[in-house]
Amino acid sequence: MESRQNLFCIFFAIFLLMGCQSNQRLLSPKEESFEPVDIDIKESSAPAKISPEERQNLREWLSVFYKGSKKKEWKEAREKIINMGAVGKEAICIFMLKFFYGGKKKVSLEDRDEDLAKYWEEARDELVYLKEDAVPYILYAMSHPSIGSTGRMLCSQALVKIGKSSVSPLIQNLEKGPKAFRRMAMETLAKIGSPDASRAIAKLYLRLPRPATKLDLESEDDEDFDLRFSAIKSLGILASSDGLAAIEKAFDDPNPLIVKEAFKAILNYDIEEAIPILKKALEKAKDPGYIGFTKKIERKLSLLELP
Repeated sequence: MESRQNLFCIFFAIFLLMGCQSNQRLLSPKEESFEPVDIDIKESSAPAKISPEERQNLREWLSVFYKGSKKKEWKEAREKIINMGAVGKEAICIFMLKFFYGGKKKVSLEDRDEDLAKYWEEARDELVYLKEDAVPYILYAMSHPSIGSTGRMLCSQALVKIGKSSVSPLIQNLEKGPKAFRRMAMETLAKIGSPDASRAIAKLYLRLPRPATKLDLESEDDEDFDLRFSAIKSLGILASSDGLAAIEKAFDDPNPLIVKEAFKAILNYDIEEAIPILKKALEKAKDPGYIGFTKKIERKLSLLELP
């Protein structure tokens, strides 16, 4: 998709025209073995075509954001940037994501040396304010290998607050991007909540390769462990009938940590369709490694089987 191919160039083009006041780059090119995320920017932007006067105005309005004040002039600056159309909204998205990319480090602010958490919160609020217009940029940043765990978490929080508009793009990219992104995508979908998300995550788990033999807890040979673990954990949070087949399959997973997560997941279900899998879980709990789940499963079954 052309928008996806051009996004990286757009990121840097806007920062060059803004003359960003931080000396840290937003993203840097890096060779990766994964398929890049597929995003869809609904309204195209042409930052290179704006006039010198518009460019200067954009710098000045964004500098108001950078100072972090929410006074009258701050709201006026936001409105002026948004009124520029696609290039303005894009500039706000990229400008705010710059703070997320800072991770746990401080971003150099003129005459300021304050805790960055304040700027993270304000940046997240601005991205949420733009709703679906911000989703492609947040997804792209969340998928970049250099953003770090803190940055991914902040991106996830913004997508959760945006809500429904985030669901389809996240599902579309569950099998793209680095594993850290894919895990965060599943966790984000679980927090948003959606039957479509449950179906997609279940299908992903069922397609993931698994080791042929049972592994020890300390094994490092299970390359897709993190993805399978996050999938079952997310399905437990969603607790939708669409996830039952994957959870049932997880009780036969060679990794005992996945099996333990499957116990936790099925115990979150309060629907009759879960009864056969709970009975299977009860048999599995006879294994000495899982015996601690026996009473919890029996209690859940007794509640679901009440006349």
